[in-house]
Amino acid sequence: MDDNDELVCVCTFSERTEAELVKSYLEAYGIEVMLKADDVGGLFTHMTANVGHPCILVRAQDAARAAKLIEEAEKKARDEE
Repeated sequence: MDDNDELVCVCTFSERTEAELVKSYLEAYGIEVMLKADDVGGLFTHMTANVGHPCILVRAQDAARAAKLIEEAEKKARDEE
């Protein structure tokens, strides 16, 4: 990502594992993603409750598409239950 690209958080999670899965999912659709998680690279996942939840960051211009993809995936998962 370029330094000039504004990043926005499109989704937060209670666990880093969920965020990593969504990150991979969006990347499979060609969206560049950064994961913001204050857990020392996954070493201290129990600390996220104290410092914030993992967040999926994408370029502002990709935010609507990313949010739609996440929403569609969540709907599909609910329908399959």
